[in-house]
Amino acid sequence: MACVSRSVLRALASSDTDPVEDLSIYKWRGVCERLACAARETTATLTHTSELTPDVRLLLHEHIESYEQLEMLLLLRADETTTWTQETLGERLRMTSSLVQAALQGLESAGFVEARAHEGGKRYSYVCQSDDVEATISRLVAAYRENPIPIIKVMSANSLERLRTAALRTFADAFILRKDKDRG
Repeated sequence: MACVSRSVLRALASSDTDPVEDLSIYKWRGVCERLACAARETTATLTHTSELTPDVRLLLHEHIESYEQLEMLLLLRADETTTWTQETLGERLRMTSSLVQAALQGLESAGFVEARAHEGGKRYSYVCQSDDVEATISRLVAAYRENPIPIIKVMSANSLERLRTAALRTFADAFILRKDKDRG
C-alpha cells in the first residue's frame, strides 16, 4: 500500500462521517495501515542522520532504550575498573533510584553491565564486549561527545517507533475475540 501524505491523514481525521455509523473492520484496518505508514515516514525523517554510522544506529535501536541507559553506559565504560553501587550511580548521574534500577536492568539484560554481590549490596561494573561491539561503542562515545543531537534524534525516533508499535498492537488486540471463561 502506498504511503499517504499528512494532508490526506488530516482530511481523514476531520472527515464528516461518524466512524461509529460506518464501522467496518476493513475500513479501520485501512486506517491503521495508513497511520502505520505515516509513522514510518516520520521515523525515517527523524533517523536520517548521516553523522552516525549504521552500527551505532543499530546499537541504539536494539540495546539502548532510554537516555538514562545511554548516560549510564557512557559513565560505566569511561572507568571500566570502578564498581558502582546503585546509590552512587544515582548521585553521580542525578537520577532517582527507580530510574537507576530500570537503566541497570536494561543494560544488564543487554550484557553491558555485570552485577556482583558485595558486603553493602550489589556493585555494578561495565562488561567488555567483543572487539566489534567495543569499536561501535567507541564511535558512539565519540559521536556523543562531538555532537549529541543526531544521537538524541535517533533515540527519540526509536522511542516513537516502540510507542507506536505498542499502540498498534494494543489496538489490534482489541479486535481479538476471546472465549469467555464463565460462559464456557
